[in-house]
Amino acid sequence: MKHTIIILLKSTENWLTQSEGKQNLFFEEEIKPILETLKEKLHVRFFNSESFNTRISNYLIIETNSLHDYQDFFDALHQTKVFGDYFTAQEIIMGVEKNA
Repeated sequence: MKHTIIILLKSTENWLTQSEGKQNLFFEEEIKPILETLKEKLHVRFFNSESFNTRISNYLIIETNSLHDYQDFFDALHQTKVFGDYFTAQEIIMGVEKNA
């Protein structure tokens, strides 16, 4: 069964004051290794929406067949500065693909 999870994020002042180079470095050093370990189990896409939405600055769309793998990903993110320091999760939406 294919699950889709959308995590709506709001960036903090700590994130916004980082240069684009530092933001990219954080992604390369902290997030990319997590994605590499789960690349066969999760499909994760990151979106920037701050130019289009005042409440949500970024969001993730995650597709997986295993909620356990999603939980591993979410737990790994908590070991970084993603939650709290750089972003706050505004909402998590989960659904099951119809007719999949």
